Amino acid sequence: MKGKPGVITLYGFSLLLLYLAGAYFGTFLLNLFYLLLFFPLLSLMLTLWSKAHISVSQEFSNREPIRGEHTLYRLRITNESFLPVYNMALELHGSERQTFFLKPLEQLEKQYTLKFQHRGIYGLGLTKIELNDFLHLFSLSGTALTETFYIYPAVHRIETFPVYTRLSSGKPGRGLHKEGVRGTSSPSFSHLRECRNGEPLRHISWKKFAGLGIPLVVESGSGHPTGVLIYLDLRAPLAEGETRLAIEDMSTEVLIALTRFFWTGGFVGIIAPGEEVLSFYLRRRDQFSHFYKSTPNLLFRKSSSPVLLINSGSRIPMQFLQFL
Repeated sequence: MKGKPGVITLYGFSLLLLYLAGAYFGTFLLNLFYLLLFFPLLSLMLTLWSKAHISVSQEFSNREPIRGEHTLYRLRITNESFLPVYNMALELHGSERQTFFLKPLEQLEKQYTLKFQHRGIYGLGLTKIELNDFLHLFSLSGTALTETFYIYPAVHRIETFPVYTRLSSGKPGRGLHKEGVRGTSSPSFSHLRECRNGEPLRHISWKKFAGLGIPLVVESGSGHPTGVLIYLDLRAPLAEGETRLAIEDMSTEVLIALTRFFWTGGFVGIIAPGEEVLSFYLRRRDQFSHFYKSTPNLLFRKSSSPVLLINSGSRIPMQFLQFL
């Protein structure tokens, strides 16, 4: 409960004048003084009664929205008492303060359409409900219904992506060979994969096993690359406001699209140097979902360039490096 000092002072001064007038002019004004003296107590009791008989509920049509999607938000407030609620104020996230009067047994329903322009973590819902007594001397605050929402980036599909691989001959001066990874044949190359049960031990890369603790097998032949290491630059864009947020969203969505594109059962590594170096290594199918749901936590701040981490980055063998 919170009192309003200005209103209480004015009401008390009025009572004092009424008492002095009653002392000089008769009992009628004194009786009126005693009656008004109990009005604040009556007003407070009615407000407490109203608070105990108000129910509030809210619901969202989508609890895991993607950036750009619309979510329908419904707020229901029901006066379950036979007495009216004289003055009730509501505050919602991103909305101005609104005041309502509820009749006895009346239900108030408000509906809003929410659209999330940028990924991130947001607090949504009813932030404050406040009941004022009919004399406006006191206010009682109700329970807030704020919920934490994770707004996820959009997922885009990439059909092909140009990469550069060294020719299989390994001869000097042959340079780089450009290819589209998806849907085209690729040259022969050697890569590493996890050892399967029953495979000969002579094919295991013991050097990699000593460094990683994972038995990896050297495999040669033609096919798609099985290892991609992606470095995400988490340095804050130079732009400000909406432009900066749009750049951060675009970088995150390109990262997700490339990760989804290259993730074909082999290794996909993601290194993101921020205030601390974030790293993700996708080996199993369930790990992509875990990585995707962590992307609202990617914060673009002052950090080092990912180029500086090349020599100190992942030890997992990768066929390609990609920078974002």
